[in-house]
Amino acid sequence: MVTKIIEHPFTIDFKIGGYFSDRYEVYNRGLELIVTYNEMTSNKLKTEAQWANLWVEIDDINVWRWEKSYFDPDTHDGIQWELLVDRIGKRRRRISGSNKFPHEMRKFLKLIEIFSNLEGKLEKYL
Repeated sequence: MVTKIIEHPFTIDFKIGGYFSDRYEVYNRGLELIVTYNEMTSNKLKTEAQWANLWVEIDDINVWRWEKSYFDPDTHDGIQWELLVDRIGKRRRRISGSNKFPHEMRKFLKLIEIFSNLEGKLEKYL
């Protein structure tokens, strides 16, 4: 894995859940990773190298080319999600969906599961 130092501040904020399902939010405050599951929150400090590796993986998945919105008009309720990725001074994307996902979403969910110690918790939404 790449272990380069992060040159720019960054923000990641990912939310997923639904009315009849658990809700997760995974976001950062500086180098700190915050994971919220329903009403419970855990915090873990990640190294600059760990964050740099996450950004390499996000670049490989190419979230920068995802559409702004994914919406299935034929499904009511279900699963809603939102992703904000911001390499401040470089790139920024806000992407959301309701019952529809980009093709690479499974890879993204697996990446977030591993990075936030949520293995097996997010892929169930697909």
